[in-house]
Amino acid sequence: MRIHCPVCGRENDAGPDFACRRCGCNFGDLDAVLASAAHHLAAAAAALRERDWQAALGGAERSWRLRHRASAARLAFLAAVSIGDTRLAASWLKCCASIDEESFPTRPNILTLRGIRNLIKKELRS
Repeated sequence: MRIHCPVCGRENDAGPDFACRRCGCNFGDLDAVLASAAHHLAAAAAALRERDWQAALGGAERSWRLRHRASAARLAFLAAVSIGDTRLAASWLKCCASIDEESFPTRPNILTLRGIRNLIKKELRS
């Protein structure tokens, strides 16, 4: 597995020492952060399926703080919409679009109430 160092950008082979050959950055700590982000994202998805919007939003926000991924922004957006906080939903929509424009509709004529409901239903099924 190849890992790009978050400090200096050098591409490294993941090995037993888990450190960047250029700057010495410890990848073991990075691995723990990524695992924590994945854990919070999974908890947020489970909370969304259970219709616990506040817990879903909190988990997605914690995941986002650890790793900026479109999936965390998408979950936070869906939870904010479900809560009824349109300003927060709009800010999460911008985050999602800035990460991966293909993953989420951002044009106003596509983003309708029916479209949002369909996205929530789709997320609840997964």
